Amino acid sequence: MRLSLSCATVTISGHAERDGMGAFCRSITTPTHSAHSPEAITIYYPFHPLHGQNLRVHRRAKMPWGEYVFCELSDGTLGGLPAWMTDPARVPSFTRGAPMTSLAALAELQSLLDSLRPAVNRDMATRKEGRTDDSNAGRKESGDGTAESATPRK
Repeated sequence: MRLSLSCATVTISGHAERDGMGAFCRSITTPTHSAHSPEAITIYYPFHPLHGQNLRVHRRAKMPWGEYVFCELSDGTLGGLPAWMTDPARVPSFTRGAPMTSLAALAELQSLLDSLRPAVNRDMATRKEGRTDDSNAGRKESGDGTAESATPRK
């Protein structure tokens, strides 16, 4: 089977992935005959757009950042996703319940963080201005014209 990937990749922590956590990567395929019986998987990762769907596996591939599964989509293209998204034991368990904080509290936190940002930027600028490129900083000149450390030796 010939695969021609049509997804853009970005490098995250040295690993090429699309949209961070291994989002679905679509590709166009040229079907070939296979004597193997088709394997089907279910996507268990709750935030994947195809969560809960059963897909036919075309191939599995070991990548430097983990195993990927390439499955046939409803439009005939192949999509690749990390194999861990198809393993119910490896997918993190998420609970859905009432929010633990209010929208008003989040808005207040955002305002606080926004108000602190200029102060942090000012502090960083002040530190940069205080630095010098003088390689003799902290040294004093001795009577014979040579530089000595201003820090006393033990």
